[in-house]
Amino acid sequence: MKSLRACGHTNTNSGRPGQRGRRPIHSRAVLTPPAAVAQSRVVSWITGIGRRGRVSEHIPASGALSRSVNTVSGSSGEQALEFADALMAFLSASRRTRGRLQPLFDDITVPQLVLLDAIEECGRDGVGAIAELTGLSQPTVTRSAGALVRDGLVRYSQADGDGRRRVLDLTERGSTLLAAKRAVVAGHLAGAWDNLSPAEQDLVVPLLRHLTELVDKLF
Repeated sequence: MKSLRACGHTNTNSGRPGQRGRRPIHSRAVLTPPAAVAQSRVVSWITGIGRRGRVSEHIPASGALSRSVNTVSGSSGEQALEFADALMAFLSASRRTRGRLQPLFDDITVPQLVLLDAIEECGRDGVGAIAELTGLSQPTVTRSAGALVRDGLVRYSQADGDGRRRVLDLTERGSTLLAAKRAVVAGHLAGAWDNLSPAEQDLVVPLLRHLTELVDKLF
């Protein structure tokens, strides 16, 4: 998963390494802590699903996969198979979630939403920073940003101190739309958080972060 460190800034306000100090990625609406956290992670959640959830259905760990798992040194064969099966189920569920996400947004696509979020975070650093954050190529960012400019959601402006370099900003309409869509996603994620027991809430964040690192290194 691309980190917000791709923008090359450190957030001196929140104390979280790798985020910009210019402004938090979540909107300034007053939210309960789970919802606030959910809003601040919209771009990571959506783009992470898009890059890793490439399994169409739940695929049991069998055949070549099971043989590979069984060769892992120091692992119980049965436990390793259960792990592989659970992991494949998690990846396929992530992909299905991405497919169900689009109908929530009738006036913008998920890729456009991801790009708006990245432009808010890194737009003043130029197209290269946006491409690094989103995992897209620079030509793709330039082309997609052009469509957002035509829709009145994004504008180009000259970089401070360098009139030859153009940077990207959200328009007022773009900022309003992004905040509204974040709230939609935040509500769903906050609901998932509320369904966890206190003991599960204590475990889930470090476990998910560790699993994210693990999946990032799998293939």
